[in-house]
Amino acid sequence: MASSGSFSTSSYDVRYLNFYWSVASQSIDSNQTVINWSLKGGGGNSYSWYMAGNFRVVINGSVVYSSSSRIQLYNGTTVASGSFKINHNSDGTKSFSASAEAGIYTYAVNCSGSGSWSLPTIARATQPTVSKTSATYEDQIVINLPRASSNFTHTIQAGVDGKLSFMNIATGVGTSYTWTIPKDWAKYLPTKSHKIRVRAITYSGSTQIGTKEARSISVSPTSDMKPVVSISLSDDMKYKDKYGGFVKGQSKIRAKLTEKLYAGTTVSSRSLSLNGVNYQTSEQVSEVIISTSQTISASVTDARGLTGSTSVKPTVYDWFIPKIGIFRAERCNSSGSSDEVGNYIRLDYSVEVAPVNNKNAKSLKYGYKKQSDTSWTIKDIALSSYSKSGNVVIPASGEYSWDVKIDVKDDFTTATLSLKVGTAYVLMDFHKSGRGIAIGKVSEREKMFEIARDFEVKLKGETIETYIKNQILKSYPVGSIFITTNNVNPSNFIGGKWSRFAKGRTLIGVDENDADFKNSKKTGGSKDLPLPLVGEMGYGTGKGYFLNTTTMTKYGSTGRGWDIRASNEIKPNVRKPTNYNKLEPYITTYIWERIS
Repeated sequence: MASSGSFSTSSYDVRYLNFYWSVASQSIDSNQTVINWSLKGGGGNSYSWYMAGNFRVVINGSVVYSSSSRIQLYNGTTVASGSFKINHNSDGTKSFSASAEAGIYTYAVNCSGSGSWSLPTIARATQPTVSKTSATYEDQIVINLPRASSNFTHTIQAGVDGKLSFMNIATGVGTSYTWTIPKDWAKYLPTKSHKIRVRAITYSGSTQIGTKEARSISVSPTSDMKPVVSISLSDDMKYKDKYGGFVKGQSKIRAKLTEKLYAGTTVSSRSLSLNGVNYQTSEQVSEVIISTSQTISASVTDARGLTGSTSVKPTVYDWFIPKIGIFRAERCNSSGSSDEVGNYIRLDYSVEVAPVNNKNAKSLKYGYKKQSDTSWTIKDIALSSYSKSGNVVIPASGEYSWDVKIDVKDDFTTATLSLKVGTAYVLMDFHKSGRGIAIGKVSEREKMFEIARDFEVKLKGETIETYIKNQILKSYPVGSIFITTNNVNPSNFIGGKWSRFAKGRTLIGVDENDADFKNSKKTGGSKDLPLPLVGEMGYGTGKGYFLNTTTMTKYGSTGRGWDIRASNEIKPNVRKPTNYNKLEPYITTYIWERIS
């Protein structure tokens, strides 16, 4: 940009013209520059002259001087001068040009010149600034307007890309304006990426000069704008409605979260924690709950970055399988006193049922039958509370062995225990048919030798149980192998001392004629044994060729087969096979060796 300038025309002999200009003034209001200009003779000495005429000066497209009169043109002669108004562009910028011509010494125009320049920009539309670019709702923003002229006024507008077109928030503003961000503008700012744009339209009187925009304003939401989250719970097993709460060991909690979002935002993410497991969903069903202490939590994060959360602790009633704490049976007399030869059985019991908010059903029954019978006699015992202890006396002839049982039932399941009660005690008894005998009990079956359950029998100084175990153990001497699919040490049921054997190995028989296999417990081999390379044939590596049986010449550059070389030598081009299992078909078992 220039505040002055000049140019010279072409010359005749040594004489030519000089054009000069300079800024006289600039008007912001009228958006104009006034320049002073002059056209003077130049070149050569100052005392010689040339006759000259047909002068013409053009500035910014306008002829500002034209004369056909001829004058004596000296070096320094002022041919013409004046001032000229130049209108600027609407943005305050302006470039202009000027030209001059004349006929020096001749009548015809023979000297000319021109130049162009950019004038200093005239301040036009005001560039607004804002006091802060990060704010929250109901914050005050000062919009500063450093106007170029005191005659300028402004209309302030604000808008949000894609949500709100620019709208007036103030008119006729001079140098500044304080604006409070309305809280209801949250509906135009549903995400963190949305920002408020502010611009100023500058006027000179009623003439619009231009529009400029300030930096955008990021608006942080207030805490009361976070999502409001709620959780609704139901029981997928339908127990909650009946018992007034969930039931441990029976209910499955279905949790559903809902959210209320503030002013048009959307959900960015959801999280639901149910029965100790986190889900990125709005609805989920738990597994059967295993604890009475449950916390269901939910959170929702919206597109503004705010997170709302809540949690609930549902009522969960304890439940357990009906308990039979005590169940005993013994022979007695009719009054319930113990009697080994009595014709009655006394049942002692202690039971408990989970109340489940005192809405769980409860019942207690006992049953009895001869062991030789198939049908039971079932009797009820009244349960007025969820736990009870007591006894009952059952008529049970001492001539027979009996089965007795007790059943405790609730809404969910039944617990049962059963016992066997032998005959009345006698040291020895013969069957009524004369073809049966019993020791320690009444003989119940023909052609049968019976021994009371609490009697022990010894054989060769050992109980029958120990004798049988020892006989089995003899069939597994030290060094023997026991193979099973169960991880149970054989000492638990056979006896002796055992250790695990051949872990991860196959078994191979000893061969005294083979050095590799002639000793017991010799190990060898590896499951990681490398495979040989097999496959393509060719010379060296990287190439393989088809065999041409007629000429033995190579075929192609990637074929498989042979390549003729010096002295007709060939070399295999080989590779490892893929998808090859190095192990034979196998199945795993537990192998034990008896060590003592």
